[in-house]
Order: sequence, then C-alpha cells, then structure tokens
Amino acid sequence: MGRAKTAVREPLLAWTWGALALASLAYALALVARGGWPLVAEAGAVAIASQPFGKFVVFAAWHENAPFGVWELGLLSALADVHVAFGLALLLGHARRAGRIGRWFDARCARARRMLTEYPGVRRLAFTGIVVFIALPFGTGPLVGTCVARLLGFSRLRGAVAVSVGTTVTSALFCGVAAALGAEGEALLKNPWLALGVSAALGAVLFALWLAARRALRSPARASRDARTR
Repeated sequence: MGRAKTAVREPLLAWTWGALALASLAYALALVARGGWPLVAEAGAVAIASQPFGKFVVFAAWHENAPFGVWELGLLSALADVHVAFGLALLLGHARRAGRIGRWFDARCARARRMLTEYPGVRRLAFTGIVVFIALPFGTGPLVGTCVARLLGFSRLRGAVAVSVGTTVTSALFCGVAAALGAEGEALLKNPWLALGVSAALGAVLFALWLAARRALRSPARASRDARTR
C-alpha cells in the first residue's frame, strides 16, 4: 500500500516542480523584457547568494544602484529555496547513494535526526512544525527541512510544500523588516553606529522569537504528559 502511495505522489511532485520551473521561466523572460539578459544574470546571482547568506540578501535593496527592490529580492530568495526543496525531494534518495556527496547528505540527515530529537514539538505539530522549524532562526534550510520531513514520514510532495511555505514565511518576515526601515536603509549603510544599534534591536527580537519557538518545540506532547500524571 505504501508503494502504491509513492507511485501516486511522485508524478504530482514532478509536475508541480515543472509548473514552478515554467513560472520561473516566465519571470526570467519578464526580466529580459525589463532589462535584458544582464538583469537575468543579476537575478541568478541573487538566487545563488541566498543559499549561503540566507534571507539577508533582501537588505541589498538598500544600495543606491540595486536593480531589485526589497520584495523582489525576497521573491528571488524564496524561489531559490523552493527549487532546492523540490529538487531534493525528487533526487535525495539517489544523491545519498553517490559516494562523497552521499556521505555529505547522510551527515545533514543525521543532523536533522538530532534536531528532531531535541525539538519533539516538530513531530507533534507535523506540517506546522516544519514550517516553524524553517521559518525561525534554527540554522536550518531546505536541505535539513527536507530530511526532517522524510524522518516524519511525510510524502515527498508534502515535505517540499512544507519547506516551501516555511522559506516563504521567512522571506516575508525579512522583507517586512527591510521595507519598514525603508529610507533609513541607506542611512544605516553610511552610519556604522546606527547600523549596529538597529542590528542589535533586530537581533534581540529574533532571539526572543527563537527562545519562544524553541521552548514550544522542545516541549513534549501534552497527551504524553497527561498520561504520565495519571
């Protein structure tokens, strides 16, 4: 029965990723019409940079000659993560059997297993737990999120969707902060003390959110607590 379910899910996963690829292609063509192929190259550079630097790429919009606004940078960052999530969902099983790459993937999945043990609330909250796990600053990304989804027994499509929702929420949060600061952004770039103060304030807010979410996700299921008290 589980094998039949996988057979049903796999075509839908591939078709969904194909639809996303077509949407991305349409966006690339719109960029060509707007600014030519150099603009497409810059968009690709942003998408690639978002992998090591995360959603902080949205703050590049504060530069005077930035070709993209805050929300478009957030879109590019989210698109990159969504494609990574769907690509991993389709190819992770094959990649884990590929020598050094496979060992690297195994290490990431081992990290996901440790995180799942540390944060049992992710298992309890299922889909929502993965969204929160990705959205808040746990040091995770689409790869670890995909591994967590697999460990929870999610279908590959459901796991990719959960990771995609989480990364989209993260992008929206970062874009909201960058947009709220608005015209002050350029001033922050020119005044290191002001930048330090704002960064400290934002860091404090993120840290508070992280502590609250970590506390919630670390707590065991309420049903288990009730069962132990009886």
